[in-house]
Amino acid sequence: TTLWLDKCCILQETPETIQAGTSSFYRFLSQCDGLIAFVSPTYFGRLWCVYELACFCKMNEDNLHERLVIMSLDWDRDKWYGSAKLTPAEVDTFASFSCWKVNCSKP
Repeated sequence: TTLWLDKCCILQETPETIQAGTSSFYRFLSQCDGLIAFVSPTYFGRLWCVYELACFCKMNEDNLHERLVIMSLDWDRDKWYGSAKLTPAEVDTFASFSCWKVNCSKP
């Protein structure tokens, strides 16, 4: 089993290393058996995160429910163990998502 953490595995020292890492998302994600996304209130506001999640979802759309886990450190522990019930605020995060609101930090 290989663990790839985008924040740790993509060199963020220069615009060139960031570009090389983000350009390789498809290759990295295609080698993953699953994805655990630790979301925060700002997660869906960062293009890097949205792009990575969208790529993984598209690549695994036939069995996504088996390969994707979305978690938040802000959630109660019972949500970590299979509860699919989200609060109205959490549902609103997904329902109000817009690409126009996403921030991009271009290298």
